[in-house]
Amino acid sequence: MKLSRVFVAGGLFQLAAAATGPNWPGFKGLRYFFAFGDSYTTVGFNSWSPVPTDANPLGVTYPGSTWGGVNWVGYLTVQFNTSKFWTYDYAVSGNQVAGVGNQINQDFLSSQGAGKKPAYAPWTAKDSLFSTFIGINDLNARVSVANTISTLFGLQETLYNTGARNFLLINVPPTNRAPFSNNDATLASLVSSWNTQLKAAGEAFQAKHSDVAVFYYDSWSLFTKLLNSPAQYGFTDITTAGGDFWVDTIHPTTKVHQYMAEDLAKFLSSQAGSTTNPTTTTTTTTTSRASTTTTSAPASTATGTVPRWGQCGVDLPPALPELRALILINTTVNVYERDVGGKIICYDNVSLYQGLTCPRRPKWRYEMTKKEVEKNEEGLFAKWVAQTDETINTWRQANLVQLQGSSETILPAPTYYERNVEVWRQLWRVCELSSILMLLLDARCPPLHYPPSLDAYIKSLRPARQVIIVLTKMDIVGEECAAAWSTWLKNRYGGDSVQVIGVQSYELVSYGEGQGSRVKYQPHMPAKLRDDLREALKIAHTALLDPPLKVREDPEKMTDWRPAVRTQVDWEAIGKSENKPISPANYEEEGGELSGDTNSVPLNDTNEDMPPKEYLEDKFLTVGLIGQPNVGKSSLLNALFGEHKVKASRTPGKTKHFQTLFLTPEIRLVDCPGLVLPALVPMELQVLSNVLPIAQIPALPACIRYVGDIMPIEDIFGVDKSMLEVEEVVEDKRTWREGTRPAVKPDPSAEKHKWTALQVMTAYASKRGWMTAKAGRPDSMRAGNAMMRSIVEGRVPWAFWPPGSEPPQSGWGIWLQNELVHQDEDDLPSSEDEKEDQVSEQDLPSDDESLAGTSEEEEEDLVTKTTIGRFAALDVASDEDEGSE
Repeated sequence: MKLSRVFVAGGLFQLAAAATGPNWPGFKGLRYFFAFGDSYTTVGFNSWSPVPTDANPLGVTYPGSTWGGVNWVGYLTVQFNTSKFWTYDYAVSGNQVAGVGNQINQDFLSSQGAGKKPAYAPWTAKDSLFSTFIGINDLNARVSVANTISTLFGLQETLYNTGARNFLLINVPPTNRAPFSNNDATLASLVSSWNTQLKAAGEAFQAKHSDVAVFYYDSWSLFTKLLNSPAQYGFTDITTAGGDFWVDTIHPTTKVHQYMAEDLAKFLSSQAGSTTNPTTTTTTTTTSRASTTTTSAPASTATGTVPRWGQCGVDLPPALPELRALILINTTVNVYERDVGGKIICYDNVSLYQGLTCPRRPKWRYEMTKKEVEKNEEGLFAKWVAQTDETINTWRQANLVQLQGSSETILPAPTYYERNVEVWRQLWRVCELSSILMLLLDARCPPLHYPPSLDAYIKSLRPARQVIIVLTKMDIVGEECAAAWSTWLKNRYGGDSVQVIGVQSYELVSYGEGQGSRVKYQPHMPAKLRDDLREALKIAHTALLDPPLKVREDPEKMTDWRPAVRTQVDWEAIGKSENKPISPANYEEEGGELSGDTNSVPLNDTNEDMPPKEYLEDKFLTVGLIGQPNVGKSSLLNALFGEHKVKASRTPGKTKHFQTLFLTPEIRLVDCPGLVLPALVPMELQVLSNVLPIAQIPALPACIRYVGDIMPIEDIFGVDKSMLEVEEVVEDKRTWREGTRPAVKPDPSAEKHKWTALQVMTAYASKRGWMTAKAGRPDSMRAGNAMMRSIVEGRVPWAFWPPGSEPPQSGWGIWLQNELVHQDEDDLPSSEDEKEDQVSEQDLPSDDESLAGTSEEEEEDLVTKTTIGRFAALDVASDEDEGSE
């Protein structure tokens, strides 16, 4: 392609020399570098971070919040620069082109941003370069590439109008060759289309503005060269996540970033600056936004060793509210401005590698006392909590939210995780006992329940466990949505080698004469789903009987190797035996040791390639059930046994110890208490998914606002603005001297009411007739509590859809308008739960008293009245053991 006069393309060590624009200072003359993009570019900087200085040219501590170490921005700024320049990297992980708009308009051009050319960033057209590296998260067969590119260059026009004259455009690398894609042909076509149109649009942009220089850097060619000749460039593993090319399923390692930065620096250095390059002078800069000092402008090459800071959580896609912290102060509900087609699609969290981990049990020996073991565990756990809190706080600092009508900012709501070491001990014990792990995920939003922290923990276990992913509450989301998630999970976690099955746990047994529309359900698993589960267990068991590759390659090891699990299992006994629960007394800790069947407990992650010194076959095949609170573990157990074996509670933290039950005389189930896993997700999403108890959430309006963004909450609960009381304006008949009459109060009836989350709650309270006792005003907190409980417990059915899927409906967000209302037993309110959930304005600092508590029936005034919540129809004995939720 013939390039226009100053449009320059380069990459892959190909230096394309060409004349440049009148404002390009040359790479040596560069003083200010502005970067916009996604997780490939971000370092965690924003306008509220420390400003760049000579000592710290990124502003944030080098290398910042990145994926896998130093990225190309850090290398370009510190290692491959030919002069000292300061970098203002506004990139945000997970962002699309729409997110770049927020980076430019809400950060770069904010009152705190560098776009206004403040004293700490006095950039000019002749000493700055503006880079945009975006598009990876925009590639979707349902979205027009041309329209997205057009939006992107509208943002370049915004930068031009601000004073930018030198532009760097970086195309999309071959992400179709990343582990998550598995050489997907559709994605490869989208990448090619994006890069072609980006280059053409760059030429058009340059032709439109004669005073600009546009540089097009070909990262696709660089990545392709490295991937095609890995040995030449020092790579040994270019296909798997965690290898030396991909740090996870989508992000390249720091070594790849280093190659890219070196290549980009050579490319920019080859572009000669104009004869009007600015000379090095002293300029007024600042090290903080409160005071100014006079220092020299950056002029010399940076040298010396820079510290390594590691990885940290960063922001999530702002255009995808289900996986990012929403603004908590702005409670305006705008349910009709949603994603394309009105459908909210759950974002692929391959880009959510967050630097968070699950705590691992420290090494122990049988001769250690109980106190010694617990002391080691508590010490390690305390360090882990401190590190996790630091990561979360850094993530919150990077996502400050602005108060409405003010420039003041505040921290967003924190994300929550399990902070009780005793609950984590139960997870450690269950994983030690189990050869097969059944990971239960709520089918309404599976990625929330399988964060990267849990994935990394499970993969670190030695010997390796067989994992079966179980999608629960399948009857809420429907077969189509469940099948879409099953496909997505298989593609994400290893293709056909990953087993994903769906379950439902109840059946209708009667309509209950004389009880109106109430129906009755009992624990039950359909025969087909039971067969699917049996087959999945058989496949996992067979895999455990096969020796590892290292053993098969060594005849001597092969002779001595024995499987660490029971070899013979009667699979047909599932569903036919008496299946009576067994007391876990033999597995309680005594004197620091696990008594009973200790042969099944691997010591300190033993080498799976070597046999035990004295081989004893396990008496049982042990299957562990793990998952977050309220994902349906108790429902699944009861369905497997066909009766109520465990009692479920919707309040997390009720159960403190794992339970052991026998599915057959040879298959032992170990049920782990539900625990909230560490992940950088908004608190509101945790509440929506019933991971956190509503009774303990102080920010109900924030949760209602969050729900209002992703489903039509007004239509669901049948409320509108007409239900809000309007204060009547009384005519002032007094006589006033001239100039003393007070301003006329506007007529509220003529004023358009702002539809906020609190007003939605107030309108619903008015509709239900829930009033505070003394003041007689609508009990909005009680209404919000009732609304959220209806949503999280399944009476309002909803579900996210995986990336790349085609939802059957549009216009209702995640609400499944035509699905039957459903609940799982895990959400069954006990009498204690009901007391906890009687939340009203009485709980707030007020003199008002709330009226008497509401019954379950009073709160179900939804438009989806096709069925009634099923928990009221479940016969649960009060003397049953608590479940594992």
